[in-house]
Amino acid sequence: MKRIIFLTVLIFVGFLTLNAQNNNDWSNNNSRSAKLTKSNSNSKSDVTWEETIIDLGKVKYQQPQIVIFKMKNTSSKPILITNAETSCGCTDAEFPRKPIAPGKTANISVTYEADDIGTFHKTITLTMIIEDSRQILHIKGEVVK
Repeated sequence: MKRIIFLTVLIFVGFLTLNAQNNNDWSNNNSRSAKLTKSNSNSKSDVTWEETIIDLGKVKYQQPQIVIFKMKNTSSKPILITNAETSCGCTDAEFPRKPIAPGKTANISVTYEADDIGTFHKTITLTMIIEDSRQILHIKGEVVK
């Protein structure tokens, strides 16, 4: 019984450590002042992204914003995007439904409806059939009148 409790606590501490590292990585990316933040966050280099964080700056209230994320398949196998999940209903993502061949590029189109005044940070989580199967894309900015 003591072993089970010890292993449970050990696993919990491991998850907390991983979560703290992930949060720290985002805060480092978030502090950059550039409008476009270049990133190749896929450690296995199956996909190269021109940027994974796009800062739209100040956008006008109720004027939809369209953002294009560009990716390149740098693996030796086709990559299939199976899902794009957005963090709220004000954001929509379109992605290619066909496999992306090795060496080819693809665009992920994201539309943000600027219906609330103030700062925003939205995420788009892509699920892909590759080794590292998730990629999180970010858009942020401020909606003004």
